[in-house]
Amino acid sequence: MAAFGFSPAPGSVPAARRYARDRLTALGVPDDVAETALLLVSEIVTNVTLHARTEGLLDVVVEGEGLRLSVTDGSRARPRLRRYGARESTGRGLRMVHGLAAESGVVACSDVAVTGKTVWCLLPLQPTPEQVSAQEAALADLFDLGPLDLDSCG
Repeated sequence: MAAFGFSPAPGSVPAARRYARDRLTALGVPDDVAETALLLVSEIVTNVTLHARTEGLLDVVVEGEGLRLSVTDGSRARPRLRRYGARESTGRGLRMVHGLAAESGVVACSDVAVTGKTVWCLLPLQPTPEQVSAQEAALADLFDLGPLDLDSCG
């Protein structure tokens, strides 16, 4: 399946999620990893539509024992981590990506004909208990929730 191209419009985020869901199903990605991947797809595609404001290209591929999510856009500006107050409705996307992904980064496009960058992250297909705990702690810290006890949730 080819990568998904999108415009910097509000409808692009749900369309990217639909593409990613279909791709994750086709790749046989476990449900728990797929849910995390869909959350991260929403974040990285939203960043393109809000900040880069260019056309974008989403790719979802399995690399070895991991799932690589990447978005390429036409802006040379590198994403910046920001810290907002607990009541703010924005500013957590990159922190979420860094907290939930095993690895993440930004690569400038090297093709002379193409300007911009690729923001990518890698999720393990079979996360260890330690990786799951680290993800839970990252989410709790991100939203100032304190420790999460997901086993007690309904």
